Amino acid sequence: MVPIVDSPRGVRMWVRGLLALLCAVWVWVFLPVLVELKLLVNAASFIPVLAALALIQLLPSRVFRAVLALAAIVVYMLHYFTPPDLTWIAAVKYMAVQWAIDAQSVLVNHVLVDPLQTTLFLFLLAAMYWLVSYTMLRRRLFVFYTVLAVLVLAVLDSNTNVHPNQAIVELLLASVCILGLARFAEIDSLESRLGVRSKRRSSVIRFFIPMAVLVAGVTVLSVVLPKQPAVWANPLQRWQGSGTGASGTGNGQVQQVIGYESNNSHLGGSLLMNYDPVFSVVTNDAAYLRGQSYSTYTGKGWVQSNMVRIPVGSGSNLPQGTNTDFSNLPFDVVKQRIAVLAKNFSANVIFGGYSIQQVTGSGVGNGLYYLNQASDSLFATDFLKSGQVYSVDSRELQDPTQVLTQLESHPNAAAQQGIPPQVAQVYLQLPASLPKQVGALAQKLTRNDSTELKKVESIEGYLKNNFQYTTTDVPVPGRNQDYVAQFLFETQRGYCNNFSSAMAVMLRTVGVPTRWVTGFTQGSQDFNYTGPGQRYIVTNADAHSWVEVYFPGVGWVPFDPTPGFSMTFAQGQASQSGTVPPVTPKNTPQPKPTKTPQLSGSAFSVFSVWPAIKWLGLALLAAFIVLAAVFRRNLNAVRIWRGNQAQALARALRFVIKRLHKQGRLEGRTATLREVAGILAVNDGTAKPGSHAARDSELNVRFVHTAEAAWYRKRPLTEDEVKAAKDSWKKWLKKL
Repeated sequence: MVPIVDSPRGVRMWVRGLLALLCAVWVWVFLPVLVELKLLVNAASFIPVLAALALIQLLPSRVFRAVLALAAIVVYMLHYFTPPDLTWIAAVKYMAVQWAIDAQSVLVNHVLVDPLQTTLFLFLLAAMYWLVSYTMLRRRLFVFYTVLAVLVLAVLDSNTNVHPNQAIVELLLASVCILGLARFAEIDSLESRLGVRSKRRSSVIRFFIPMAVLVAGVTVLSVVLPKQPAVWANPLQRWQGSGTGASGTGNGQVQQVIGYESNNSHLGGSLLMNYDPVFSVVTNDAAYLRGQSYSTYTGKGWVQSNMVRIPVGSGSNLPQGTNTDFSNLPFDVVKQRIAVLAKNFSANVIFGGYSIQQVTGSGVGNGLYYLNQASDSLFATDFLKSGQVYSVDSRELQDPTQVLTQLESHPNAAAQQGIPPQVAQVYLQLPASLPKQVGALAQKLTRNDSTELKKVESIEGYLKNNFQYTTTDVPVPGRNQDYVAQFLFETQRGYCNNFSSAMAVMLRTVGVPTRWVTGFTQGSQDFNYTGPGQRYIVTNADAHSWVEVYFPGVGWVPFDPTPGFSMTFAQGQASQSGTVPPVTPKNTPQPKPTKTPQLSGSAFSVFSVWPAIKWLGLALLAAFIVLAAVFRRNLNAVRIWRGNQAQALARALRFVIKRLHKQGRLEGRTATLREVAGILAVNDGTAKPGSHAARDSELNVRFVHTAEAAWYRKRPLTEDEVKAAKDSWKKWLKKL
């Protein structure tokens, strides 16, 4: 059996094209699964690469295929990772510098980031495509890889919350089509070589109609048949994570793509940055976009303990309960016009300012919403979709620090009222498995604090000043580890989920009610915007989590303990009517890392990345040497068969004799043609007719007869004889 591009003459081009396309489908099946596992973003962007690989696979030269595949990868990277206003040459230089910087990051900091990360993934994708295309016409090997792929998907189905049932079906259907088409190619090639191939369409129809009926029948049967539930329970279900944190970690994975997630029952793990836009927010006062709040801490993450749904229509005022009402605190009414930009957003949360009062617009959920009054979260009836627009009016707190200080210091302060039982019951909850050292640390930090506000500030300051903010090298808690305890006493590094969870849990241990909140920071201002107000672009990287603390007689007040981030408050220059003058937000989160060095000027020096350039250069040199060796070998094979037929056969024989001599299988430096054929014989007389061994032995005999006819009888050779001699020679080289 031979791969597509090396198949014998006579295989129809449309058959080769279909095999190449099915190979791309076989590889594509895995990409949506990687997206569900949060290991990949925008799988559809790789379709052009797979299409290019399928087209390139039809070329006869391996060297050309390798070069064009490399070109396809470079074009993809230039399209997605370079500024749009650069020329092609400038873009290539820019990308080379980026690769050098990222290579230095790998060598020095042991951190793999984009664009180098995506580049390596594309190389892996191309290698996987080549591997599958290589095995397509090698039936046993292809079946082995297909079974292995199904096993991988089955393991994912059993050990994660991703269930690739559709992927398994698609993979098997593609494999059946590949095996059927490969069989047709084999028969078609044999008929062509024997000169008996029928030119009638009926021969093709007779082959493909039964195969199509079989595939369609099996597919319909698999869909119609009833599906029985699993007989055995999943042994990992007890501690298996089912969701991700506000910054996108979970599923038991070590590394996830940053972004908002609604299920936060299993937190932990490192983050891959993603700056794809999610929202466009037009407002006069930048503010955090509040999403959901969570009340129950499980030791692994956060869940919502109850759901009190209240239907709300567009334009209606939201009913207010004891949870959302805050009194004695200054606030402004903030208006926000929010447009959804994300193409894939798996949440139905209505995001807005601190306390949403009203939602207008029918662009989301046909204008129908429901309020979870227990958590002060507003939801649509379906997931948010790209292009949807809605407007919210929210009450945004002004900085409450001074007012809280005065209230708690007053002898008749409302704080003396105590915590309402309904608040204490839900928002002082702690799991029985929480390590005692968490509470001991909180008691130590607040032992000299006489008011609730001072306790909050003590724990917030401790977290901000003593722990490292990082999105990399953040472990997932083990089976018997507490998420907060691991962060406080072992790793002491993490991102918003770690800091906010630690603050919420520590405050609960000293009797302060808290809830854990997820959403987005205000994003980055779009200075190209010229319309009314100001526009902010919120990306996946702006996904965030923070804490809300309950003050008796006052209500819930937000705090952000993550280093480099500060809670945004209204500026206090507007009335409650909602007429807010344009201002620039005074509190902004830690700026997102950017990698846009200038191609010239003092902002970037090539000496700063010289070590990376040196190692990258050595790697490219090694790759060039390998490609040159492969190219030279192919070039020698081409040169051997040039010119006079008899001389070409002699050169081919000498080439094989050199190989045999190097391997120690030939005592002398010369040998006759029949001696070489005897050494490389694969048929000892026991091979069954029609087997591979019998066909290879037949090729050996044909090579001997062809060479002797050219050398001794001086007879011109036919094209088929030369082709058979080349096939036999290639077989010899593979054996060697």
